[in-house]
Amino acid sequence: MSSSTGNGSTTRGFYRAIDGHLCTHENCALRTSRKSGNYGRRFLGCSQFNVGPKCGFFQWVDNETCRSETAPLVRERISMLENELQLVNQREMRSREMEERSNQREREAHELYVEAREELKKIRESERLYKLALVLSWLFFIFVMLLLCFASMNNNVRVRTLNLP
Repeated sequence: MSSSTGNGSTTRGFYRAIDGHLCTHENCALRTSRKSGNYGRRFLGCSQFNVGPKCGFFQWVDNETCRSETAPLVRERISMLENELQLVNQREMRSREMEERSNQREREAHELYVEAREELKKIRESERLYKLALVLSWLFFIFVMLLLCFASMNNNVRVRTLNLP
């Protein structure tokens, strides 16, 4: 079987010269006419039609009435395939739009993630500084308490009161 296309016809299969066809090459090709006058009508033609030197063999397989029966079916099939193609193209467009919206949302989410990460860094740095300040304040408090304890143990130090006039 072959599926080449040429001059308004498509190849459907090959028939050998032994089968009674008059093509000078070994095989004849069964084709379907795509021209308006004989649309859908099948014919046998030289297998070398678009390839190289051809013998010019041509023979209709379908009679005149057959094309009037097959043409509407072929047109209906083509129309159905065109509608399917249109639906597929619409689905593809919707899919691409959804993909673009998804990519946009992903970019926005990534930007928010980066911002949140930076803010978390700042918060952790502030937390570290607050912890350091707390430890230093407790050390200062302990130091002052120790001074007061040692001062009270040592009687040489008197506590003076300040009298304001």
